[in-house]
Amino acid sequence: MTTGAGESIDSLRALYTDPVGTVAAVREIPGAIANLDAIIAAMPESIETQQRRNNPHDPDTDPQLYESYRQGWYEGYIAWFVIESAVPSGEAGKALKSSKRVQKTVDKLSTSRVRRAAQLAGRASHTAKAPVRFSRLQFSRGLSTGIGLTQEAGENVLSSVSTVGQQYRVAKLLDRHDVDGTDINRLDADEQSAVGRTVARGGDDTARAMASGGPGPFARAHQLDIDVDKEALASSLGRHTDEVGFAGIEQVVDDLEGLKRADVDNIDKLANDLIAPDISNFKGAAFEARYATIRKQDVVAVQQSNRVSSRPGDIDVVTSEQGTRVGNEVKNRNFDSWDFDEFKGYVGDVDAGYQRIIESDTIDIQAYKIVFNERPPSQYREYMDAEGINYEYVQD
Repeated sequence: MTTGAGESIDSLRALYTDPVGTVAAVREIPGAIANLDAIIAAMPESIETQQRRNNPHDPDTDPQLYESYRQGWYEGYIAWFVIESAVPSGEAGKALKSSKRVQKTVDKLSTSRVRRAAQLAGRASHTAKAPVRFSRLQFSRGLSTGIGLTQEAGENVLSSVSTVGQQYRVAKLLDRHDVDGTDINRLDADEQSAVGRTVARGGDDTARAMASGGPGPFARAHQLDIDVDKEALASSLGRHTDEVGFAGIEQVVDDLEGLKRADVDNIDKLANDLIAPDISNFKGAAFEARYATIRKQDVVAVQQSNRVSSRPGDIDVVTSEQGTRVGNEVKNRNFDSWDFDEFKGYVGDVDAGYQRIIESDTIDIQAYKIVFNERPPSQYREYMDAEGINYEYVQD
């Protein structure tokens, strides 16, 4: 029965204070189930595995004792699910705080209700969750003593992690990287749950990032009102924290939140570009978000589709500047790694592509410029000036 209930001492106090009276009352439940053996046989293998793990007897050397324990284990296990299914939501734990409450609860259960609830207990979809609930309780206790999570916060962190193995992994990662539990305790229940999902998906990278600066930006990524795989986005943030720094990750989330509040078109596409395994692609999308935020008063859209020319591809940022719609090709590249001839080919292709866009009637763009994250070297600037290529840069 403690396995079914998750071994909560508070909710199973009756077993400790009056075990005889409690067991006598509980045994009335399996006694009212005519097809108990069939229900046991229908249970998933994961439940039988848990029974074998708990059973102190050897099935080969002590078969009678093994079977006796097994029968009693299942009777208690099913009794818990009957109580849990037959009383109001959240009341099952209270029913087990004293033997009198147990007896009172059992007395209220009609035979038909017991049998209906027992049938539910026999369904794999219902019973398969019990080992996960049990492990969540155990691992959250470890997190409480290890990194200072409250019991409630620990259970919330593991609540949406769907398997025992994943729960164990998340708990170990948080503990191994010494993530500060007090930071997680300050989050609300949904944000705490998001921490667990993000660590489960992102692994060491995410746990290490949380240890360096806290869970804040990862939890906030899950709260974004944007059509994007939020777990994948949060994991991408964790994966690239080492390269861009924790402040850089926070900036990305700040920018996405601000652009969403400004109701900028196509923010979903930009957010999806941030789910990038390659750091250069991630940095490129992050710089687009940064530049759009810098020009937030003028920005109309990001990632506007372009089918007129192969380059520049989608128009990174569209701004309205003194009544002129401007397409901005936003480029985050280190000039130290950019060969001059390659650079000339790139800006020439972008210029030719935008000329076609401007001349077409399909996209409402009247001008363009190339936006660099850093100041181009003098040779590169002189070339663009001579060719009449419009450009600007964000930082010297």
